[in-house]
Amino acid sequence: MSYEFVPWEETESLPTVDGAVEVGTKIEVGVSATAHDTRPGNSSGDVGCGEVGGLGCTATNTRDGIFSEIESRWSCATKLVPDEGPCQIEFTFAEPQHIVDIQVAFWKGNDRTRTLGVHVNGELTHTHESYTDSTFNTLGVTANEASTVMLESTALLSDEWISLIEVLIFVTP
Repeated sequence: MSYEFVPWEETESLPTVDGAVEVGTKIEVGVSATAHDTRPGNSSGDVGCGEVGGLGCTATNTRDGIFSEIESRWSCATKLVPDEGPCQIEFTFAEPQHIVDIQVAFWKGNDRTRTLGVHVNGELTHTHESYTDSTFNTLGVTANEASTVMLESTALLSDEWISLIEVLIFVTP
């Protein structure tokens, strides 16, 4: 498998896929996760996330359209998941969609590498290892009649966290 590198700076418009729209502009998108960091954010951004006094790093933060604020993210560690299972975040569409790309902004994406298993309709389609020098990683996922997309941490050690700032799912209009 190969992945297309899409360089992007926060001052530029978000990268797009020709003829595609972000799924949330078409239909309702539900989001859930196996676990999340419940600690509220702080000014240093090193511990917890979400607005101070908020619910922490909930899954819905990956769909809030705030990609420039590190306190608006989903964070998970296996120690938070029952029986220390994998950290999973799932996006459910009100109607099946034709996906032409998925792009993910990883928190600390230039400092660490994280691996995601990408599942469409419950089936593992491929694995993506994050890369540096780009706010958004292009996952290179295409799928027809997708009802769900689940991203699952792979090879996450017990003391490691996975944190996603924003997840963009592009579909045909």
